[in-house]
Amino acid sequence: MSKGAVHNLSKNLAREWAPLGIRVNTLVPGFFTAEQNKKVLTPDRVAKIMGHTPMNRFGEAKELVAAALLLAGAGSSFITGHEMVVDGGYSSQTI
Repeated sequence: MSKGAVHNLSKNLAREWAPLGIRVNTLVPGFFTAEQNKKVLTPDRVAKIMGHTPMNRFGEAKELVAAALLLAGAGSSFITGHEMVVDGGYSSQTI
């Protein structure tokens, strides 16, 4: 529910603030290893995640940073209201 609220808020703010030259985009990360999730990444859970991720690996922090920099840079000056999914293809497996 909270993720839905973030997506909805981002779309509404993008629409409202676009005339002011303010862009609002959302990063949607997939699975990235971090200290807080190492305890829950059992071998079985990792196998399930990898079986659903076409790139067959976890994301690296630098890849999420690169996506954020892309959205913050001049090259995305006409992008607003976008949800950039950085998940190694995980979400594409649901179609």
